[in-house]
Amino acid sequence: MKDKSIILVGENIENLKIYKEQLEEIFYENTKIDLMNPEDLKNDNLFGDVVLIFSKDIYQKSKKYFSERSYLMVPSRTISREAYLDLKSIEKNKKYFLADETIEMAAEIEIIINQLGIKDIQWEPTSIDSIKDKDINVVLLKDRNKEIHKNKYHIGYPLIDIDSILEIASSLNMDYIISDKNLKKSYRQIASPKKGLEDIFNKVNRTKTRLDNLFASIDEGYIEFDRKGNIENYNLKAYEILGEELKGNFSFDNFVEEKIYQKIFKDHILLRDEIIKIKDTNLIATFYPTLSSGNFYGTIITIKEFKEFEKREHEIRKKVIGKGHKAKYTFKNIIGESKEIKKSVKIAKRMANSESSVVIRGETGTGKELFAQAIHNESNRRGYAFVAVNCGALPNNILESELFGYEEGAFTGARKGGKAGLFELAHRGTIFLDEISEMPFELQSKLLRVLQEKEIMRLGSDRVIDVDIRVIAATNRNLEKLTKEDKFRRDLYYRLNVLPINLPSLKERKKDIEYLLDYFKNYYKGKYTINMEAREMLNNYKWSGNVRELQNFVEYFVNLGKVVIGVDDIPIVDLKEDKNKNIQKIKVKKLEGLNKNESFILEELYTKYVNNERIGRRKLKDISRDKNILISEGQIGDILKKLENESYVKIGKGRQGSFITEKGIELIKDD
Repeated sequence: MKDKSIILVGENIENLKIYKEQLEEIFYENTKIDLMNPEDLKNDNLFGDVVLIFSKDIYQKSKKYFSERSYLMVPSRTISREAYLDLKSIEKNKKYFLADETIEMAAEIEIIINQLGIKDIQWEPTSIDSIKDKDINVVLLKDRNKEIHKNKYHIGYPLIDIDSILEIASSLNMDYIISDKNLKKSYRQIASPKKGLEDIFNKVNRTKTRLDNLFASIDEGYIEFDRKGNIENYNLKAYEILGEELKGNFSFDNFVEEKIYQKIFKDHILLRDEIIKIKDTNLIATFYPTLSSGNFYGTIITIKEFKEFEKREHEIRKKVIGKGHKAKYTFKNIIGESKEIKKSVKIAKRMANSESSVVIRGETGTGKELFAQAIHNESNRRGYAFVAVNCGALPNNILESELFGYEEGAFTGARKGGKAGLFELAHRGTIFLDEISEMPFELQSKLLRVLQEKEIMRLGSDRVIDVDIRVIAATNRNLEKLTKEDKFRRDLYYRLNVLPINLPSLKERKKDIEYLLDYFKNYYKGKYTINMEAREMLNNYKWSGNVRELQNFVEYFVNLGKVVIGVDDIPIVDLKEDKNKNIQKIKVKKLEGLNKNESFILEELYTKYVNNERIGRRKLKDISRDKNILISEGQIGDILKKLENESYVKIGKGRQGSFITEKGIELIKDD
C-alpha cells in the first residue's frame, strides 16, 4: 500500500507524464502519483501530501481546491544533460525561439540555460502553439508534432531540478533518498546550475561510496533495509552466507520473527547478538535502526554464521568456564522457610529484572555470593559469564591488573600478548565484587569510571574497550560509616548502592536452623540422628559463622560416624569451659568407687573425648604434674589396664593413645 501521495497539476498531460516517470524512478513504490488538469479541479479540499503545480498562473488558480494539509509548491525545472550538450553544439550568435508550453515556462528555461553557461545565443521565449510559422527555434517537447516541426531542434522535455526533488523528499519525511541509487541515476541525467547543491550531493554520495567500500571489506555480512523492510544494499559476505535468499522477494519480515520485527520497525531498539535462523542456518545478527532527527529510515544488519561466532568465542569461553566464572546457583538453592529469608529472596528476584547495580549486605556466611549467583541466573544476562573477585584477597597492583587486564610489556612479568581483565571477561554478564569495602581507594575511582562510562582501558594501553556489565557488590561492613571516615568513595557508594539487599543472620532466622540441619544432612548423605538435648543446644547457639558454620557442623557430624549425635559431639569451643565445670561438679559424686588417681585418669579421658581427642600415658603424666598429683608413668599404665578390664576405657595400639568408652561416659554422667 502506498503511504504517501503526490499530485502533479499542469495543462500538458504529456509533460506531466514525463515528470511522473522521473519521480516514480526516485520514489518508486512508496508514493502514489496522480496527474490533474487545472480545468478538472472542481471539488474543494483535495489532498495530496505534496502538490506540484507547474506554473505560477496555474498555482494562483488551483491552490483554493487543495486541503491546507497539502504541501503546495511550484517546482524548479531544468534540462537534461543530453539537451545541454545539444545546445552547446548549435550555431552561436544567432536568434532562436525557445518554445515551451507557455511563454512563462519558456522564460524559466532560458534563465536555466544562461545559468548553465550557454550565453552566446539570443533567445526569444515563446509557446509551442506560436512557432508554426517560424523557421528556426528550439522545441522542448520531444517528438510532439514531429512532422510539423521536423526542421526544428528537439532537445527533449524539461525535468524537475534536484533541489525541488529534495524539497519533495523532505516534505514526505523521506530524506533518506539523498543516498538512494535511483536518485543518483536521476541526478546524473540532469543539468543543474546549482553548484553548491551539487557539491553537497556529491560529498554525501562520496561518503556513501566509502561506506559501501568499507562494508564490502568486513568479514561480517552487511544488509541494509529501507523503512518498508525491503533490501537496499548488501555486501559480498552477506551473499556468501545467504546466497540466493537475498534476491527476489526477500524482505525484513521474512528475515526474522515477529517480535524482532516489532522491536526494530515499531520500537526502534538496537538489538545485539540475536540468534536467528534462515532455512537451516543459525546466524548471529545485530540490528542497528537508522534514525535521524527522530525519524526512522530503516535498519542495518550485520550477520555472522553461528559456527564462526562459536569459534571466536571458544577461547574466551574456555577461560571463563575454566576459571569458574559461571553461576551455579539459583534461588532454588537458597534454603529456608522463615519470613526473613523469604523476604530477602522476594526482593532479590525483583532486582534480578533490573540492570542497576546491587549491594548485598550481610554477616560472614549468610550467603552473599549465593544470592549474587541467583540474581545473575534470574536475569537477562544468565547466558553470559558470572565473574567473581574478592577485592580484599589480592594486593593492590595485582587486583588492578586482574580487573582491567594489561598489554604485553605493561610491567615486569607481564604475560606475552597481554591478558584480558575480569571486566572484559564479564562483558554482557555480571561481575561480583565481594568485600567491596576492601577495594583500595585509588582503584575505587577507576571502578566508578567503569560504572559511568561502560568502558575500560588495559594497563599499558591507550585503547578504550567498551564493556557491558552489571555489577553486584557485597560487604559485611558498614559502607555509610566508611564513607564518613573517607575510607570509601562517597560517589562510588551512591553509584553502587542503587539496589541494596540485606541478608538476615542465622540467629535472626532461627526457624531455619532445624530446616538447614536436615537439608545438609541429606546433602551429605548422613545416617545419624541428633538427640533432643543436642538439638536444643544447636537452636540456642549464636552462630557467628551463620549458615556456613552450620554446614561445617553437619559435615563434621557425618564424618564422625556416630549413630546418635549428642551434646558432647557438638564441636562448639565456646561451650567447652562450661562443660568442664559441669564435669568437675559431677566427679566427686560419681567416681566415689575409684581412687583419686583412677578418677583423675578417667576425667582427663572424658575431657579429651569432648574435644574429639585421644591421650597417651606421657601426656597424662605431664597433666598430673601440673595438677600436683604424684603418679608415675608406670602407675598410669597399670590404672589404664584396670579401667580397660572394667570396660571404662580402651587402650590404643602404639602411639594411638587411650580413650573413654560409652560405659565410662555413662559412669561420669550418671548421677
